[in-house]
Amino acid sequence: MCVLLIVGYVGTPLPGVQAQIARTSQNQNYEILIEGSAGRGTTTQSTKYTSGELRVKGPNVFKGYWKNPKATREVFTEDGWFKTGVIIDII
Repeated sequence: MCVLLIVGYVGTPLPGVQAQIARTSQNQNYEILIEGSAGRGTTTQSTKYTSGELRVKGPNVFKGYWKNPKATREVFTEDGWFKTGVIIDII
């Protein structure tokens, strides 16, 4: 008997929320490994084992730190993704 155990699986994004798993390169560009949206039903998935940072975007994601534009720039990509700092392993 074979049992698949998914440790830490929390499901799909809420409607209206986009999520991506990205890996940042040394030149600060990033490669999208997985991107999806519950509202649009689109998902692009990696076919190999890898890991990357969870990033989210949507109307319920905060827009930045109060009166701290420097900290805001550090946690958001130029195209508006919030870098959560959570590392996801894709198996």
